[in-house]
Amino acid sequence: MKILHIISGDVFAGAETQVLLTLQALNKRNIKCHCILFNDGLLEQKLKNAGISTHLVNEKLHNIFLMIFKTFLLYKQIKPDLVHVHKVKEHFIGLLSQIFALKTKPLIRTIHGLNRNPAKEKLFSRLKWLFTTFIDRILIRFFSHSAIAVSDDMFSYLRSFKPASKIIKLYNAINPADYIKHNSSDTILITRKKYSVCNHFWIGSAARLAPPKNQMIFIEAAHIISKQIPNTFKFSIFGEGPLRDELQRRIDTLQLSDSFLLHGFVQDIIPVIASFDLFILCSFHEGLPMALLEAMVLGKPVICTAVGGMKEVISHFNNGILVPSNDSNSLADAIKLLYHNHHLRQTISTNARKHICHAYSLEKSAANLLNHYLHCTRKGSV
Repeated sequence: MKILHIISGDVFAGAETQVLLTLQALNKRNIKCHCILFNDGLLEQKLKNAGISTHLVNEKLHNIFLMIFKTFLLYKQIKPDLVHVHKVKEHFIGLLSQIFALKTKPLIRTIHGLNRNPAKEKLFSRLKWLFTTFIDRILIRFFSHSAIAVSDDMFSYLRSFKPASKIIKLYNAINPADYIKHNSSDTILITRKKYSVCNHFWIGSAARLAPPKNQMIFIEAAHIISKQIPNTFKFSIFGEGPLRDELQRRIDTLQLSDSFLLHGFVQDIIPVIASFDLFILCSFHEGLPMALLEAMVLGKPVICTAVGGMKEVISHFNNGILVPSNDSNSLADAIKLLYHNHHLRQTISTNARKHICHAYSLEKSAANLLNHYLHCTRKGSV
């Protein structure tokens, strides 16, 4: 069986990490995997290093018509048994490639998350969002064999316009064994020295600096805590994005520059997450963030907003703490609670690691995905 994935690859975030892990797992099962990317960068490098057949149709160099033509040529060359796409542009171009090639192979779409409704932004942004969402729903409803939801929230969204029989729920997953080496005391000490946090309680997050991630609430909570318990905490966000300048201005305004740092994108983020004392995600909405699974399998106590797939992973006060979305006071209270309660941190840490190892195994996820591929191509099941 030959599988073709089409993904933008413009960033290396949760969806891209999941595609990489999935293709590696399928490759080990002797499934011939190809990937078409619309951007060069870290995902392209990692796919090639993993031995995945990778093809670049660079959207920085080609207009949409040339992208469609080049993708069509690659489609003809690869002759896949199934096409798996991940966002609206990839879906549209993948569909046209099939049509031009006069092939009707199954096309599967994964919904990793939802585009934020720009209700408070300019009219053009709102109209663009409405148009893109409309086209996306048409593509998913009528021009995909099936859709994959990474959380209950995504499943409910898809159910509003696509038959349930054409939707499967497949959580993001990781291979716990890949994270063991990063949890050594030596690695953690080296990392904490590198970021000058050896004598502080280090609270961190790893996410794009973009509106859905709502990192402003983290900054506001840090301000509250720092006034009540001074000279104790270091706060960090690892990631890049369009809101960097705005977030930095707020940090400066609240006089947090010495304790709250935006570190930018770090290629090997796992040793950093392993070195946090506490991991934070305060998004407005999410699919199922890979960073959350990684923090939990590393045994980090986590505090998340009760949105999207995060509220499905976290059992409140058992393997993490859930707080309301967009509430800096609740986030600050949860941080203070875990800071003062070492036993609770240890309990959450142990339960988090066990839960991810049991319920979010990459091996199980890859087997389920392969079963779905085989079902779609009517070649039986494994």
